[in-house]
Amino acid sequence: MSNEGDRDVVFISGGGRGFGRAMALAFAAKGEAVTIMARSQRELDDTVSTAAAAGGQMLAVTGDVTDAADVARAVAATEECFGTITVLIHNAGVWSAIGPLWVVETDKWWWDQKVHVLGAVNLIKAAVPGMVKRGAGRVIIVSSIGARQMVPNGSSYPISKASQIQVAAHLAEEGREHGVSAFSIHPGGFLTQLVKDVLGSSEAKQWIPWFGKRSPDPRPPEEREAETMNKCAQLCLSLASGRYDGLSGQFLTPDDDLDELLALAK
Repeated sequence: MSNEGDRDVVFISGGGRGFGRAMALAFAAKGEAVTIMARSQRELDDTVSTAAAAGGQMLAVTGDVTDAADVARAVAATEECFGTITVLIHNAGVWSAIGPLWVVETDKWWWDQKVHVLGAVNLIKAAVPGMVKRGAGRVIIVSSIGARQMVPNGSSYPISKASQIQVAAHLAEEGREHGVSAFSIHPGGFLTQLVKDVLGSSEAKQWIPWFGKRSPDPRPPEEREAETMNKCAQLCLSLASGRYDGLSGQFLTPDDDLDELLALAK
């Protein structure tokens, strides 16, 4: 089927929980057609049910972003159900490898690169040709402020996240003449399930015991989580609107003043 009116068709990897779930629900609440992809059927079903209860339209497809066939299948299902993808968000994330580079398990270290970097390329190869054909589209890659930091004994995460910033920057330049914009973002700091899983591991306790220590915040965790998730979702909604295409290629955070940055970019 073809896209209906001005409605966006949004594809989000890692859309079953955390930041991906918040983005998916925000786009659905706005009336956009949303596909979420993740490996957990249970988490996908829960997000779809939540969106449906609020009147949103959402498709869930299980799959692994490192598997090109899975990605192609999910994109094809989206196009069949909603039409051409106009907004692609790569949010799937892992942090499997903890320890010094000479100690860490190579397969785990490489897995983190595959999910963050190969996953981004698989999604781009499957979804961006449709954007090029229609002459418009936006890609958001969820990186991390960790991409700009040293994380001794936890190198797989910041290295892969730094690579994501480069992927978005290159896509922005290559897609410019085709109307395709690309951004990398820091979603915000919060103890997501990914971070909790890392902190609970024996490897983290041995090699990065300092990780996750935060300044005291008197607010309840639920309030802080809701604020962080909402700010991230609003950033993605803003970038998807097209108003900030002049910032294509940049690494952005929820605390950035997009209007000010846009003025400086002109």
